[in-house]
Amino acid sequence: MPFIIIIITSSVPLSFLISGIGFVKAPSHYKRWLWLYILAFAVLAYCYTPTYTNDLMRYLNMIEQCKNLPFSYAFSWADDGLVVKNFWFWCLSKIDEPHLIQAISIGSLYGVTAYITCDSFRSNKRRLWIAMLLQILLLPLYLANSNIRNMVAFAFMFLAVYRDLVKGKRNILTGVLYVAPVFVHMAGLVVIIARLGVLVFRKHFKVGLVATFTMPSVILIAYPLLRNIAIPGNIGKIVQRAIWKSYTNVLSNSDYANSMRESGYVNACRIVMFVACVILIGLTLMYLYKKEEKTKGQYEFMIFDMIFCSITCIFILLGAVKFWVFGVASVIGSGTVLSCYFEGNRVGGIKQIMIYGLTLMALARAILEIYYISQRIVWGEYFSTLMTTNIWTIVFHIFKVFITGVK
Repeated sequence: MPFIIIIITSSVPLSFLISGIGFVKAPSHYKRWLWLYILAFAVLAYCYTPTYTNDLMRYLNMIEQCKNLPFSYAFSWADDGLVVKNFWFWCLSKIDEPHLIQAISIGSLYGVTAYITCDSFRSNKRRLWIAMLLQILLLPLYLANSNIRNMVAFAFMFLAVYRDLVKGKRNILTGVLYVAPVFVHMAGLVVIIARLGVLVFRKHFKVGLVATFTMPSVILIAYPLLRNIAIPGNIGKIVQRAIWKSYTNVLSNSDYANSMRESGYVNACRIVMFVACVILIGLTLMYLYKKEEKTKGQYEFMIFDMIFCSITCIFILLGAVKFWVFGVASVIGSGTVLSCYFEGNRVGGIKQIMIYGLTLMALARAILEIYYISQRIVWGEYFSTLMTTNIWTIVFHIFKVFITGVK
């Protein structure tokens, strides 16, 4: 058995094949296939080296710069209050594995998305694989792999909310999953706000809807008022930087922001993601009002994800540069509402039409992704790396660095 596991995990295509067959043929045993699925996506991301300046290239350079820093600087070398991010980068520099940042980010993103979806299917998992395939097509792999910290923060915080609301696990681990990601990326504060928003929705549904759609406007108003006020401590730095980032995300007139707004690819993505989020909001509202056989926690998690879908729509309408970041978050939690449809008996009418619409958006998203990737990856070099890299080669290199100190 150990030999078979080594063989399977030594090949990314084989890992995808075995996990895919498992999800289709034996979905009730999804935990057997989930770890293979996560490893495959992690190695897929690990093998990518950016060919132009983006966030990933900047992070790889940061990790390189941390190599000679002593432990006393491990938590504070960037002086941005993001102590978990600083320590994470410092650790990767010491084991000489900067590309693990991609593996951890993409592995956690696709892993948490798959886990929430698999766990949401309670009684009938026969069509689980269809929901998972829709999510894979909707998630922008290349963009996610180029925007690391957001993905890690959202993935683990969505897991925290799911454990809190659906699983009822309000323990130390859930607390850590709530808090630590905020110190990886300040966008984690949006998850905290959305979680608090669920409390408003419980008692005042309409007030919650109004608050959700006006939140981006509040951020735009808050920045001019708070930009000259010094808020002490790491939390203060994170809050101010989060407001500033949100503000510039919408109103920035930099060359990069203008090029993104004028890009045909980006604008096509805006349309696709906007329609997909509107469909998810519509499905959520239908199932909330119809009172399908779901637990109270699942309904609350559906509201939580609907909040993110709504925020995505508003940021898209405001012309935000990185609108897709919140769109990715919406897909992470979409498994609960998708399970309402795919777990039950086939239904027609408006729900069927909406699922067909979501499928079309997923296919459009996949076509756009292929087009985008084809312009930015040297395929021969990438596949050569992919065929010679697996979890064992990575572990062996880390082990060698620990033993010999040779990087």
